[in-house]
Amino acid sequence: MKKQKIQMLVLLAILVVLAAGFLGIRQYNQMQSEEPQEETGITVVDIAAEDIVRFSYDYEDVTYTFEKEEDTWYAAEDHSLNLVQTSVNSMITDVAPFIAEQVIENVTDMSQYGLAQPARTISFETASESYIFYVGDFNDVSSVYYLCRPSETTVYVVPALTVNRFNRTLEELVEEEESTETATETSETEETVTETAAETQETAAEPEE
Repeated sequence: MKKQKIQMLVLLAILVVLAAGFLGIRQYNQMQSEEPQEETGITVVDIAAEDIVRFSYDYEDVTYTFEKEEDTWYAAEDHSLNLVQTSVNSMITDVAPFIAEQVIENVTDMSQYGLAQPARTISFETASESYIFYVGDFNDVSSVYYLCRPSETTVYVVPALTVNRFNRTLEELVEEEESTETATETSETEETVTETAAETQETAAEPEE
């Protein structure tokens, strides 16, 4: 009888240990699932910025297009303009690769993201592929934009900076240079000053009568 009691106590002790272990593992797993994970983003288009040879975007109801020749960016409609290359390159750093913070699939009502009739378009090309993204609403709470691709029901959530980099006019990307007119005016002013100084010297040199 005494031996049976000892066996029962041993079994109870084993059950207590197993139960405690099970509860501990369950609590640990729950804590792991609740712990915020580091966001690395979702790669939508896996290309490098240097692979882009042409891109365009809409801003303030104007479409701007740029193309690259021998590692130099030009305005597509006027290659004579000298562009600030670092500024142009910075515009495409957030779309190549194109990484979304979140991807919402199988959206049935694109209008809730401002994508039923998007007001803006951002497109870019490599030597072999082209990509088009429509820009929808801006969420000022989380500071993100909603984008989609043509004929898709998937919405891509991207940081505001991805879109805001394209909030530039062509004039803002052109290098500031002294105009020919300004240079001419400066030259004429210098000549006038020189002539005036010479006349003053001649007057001072004339003997008094």
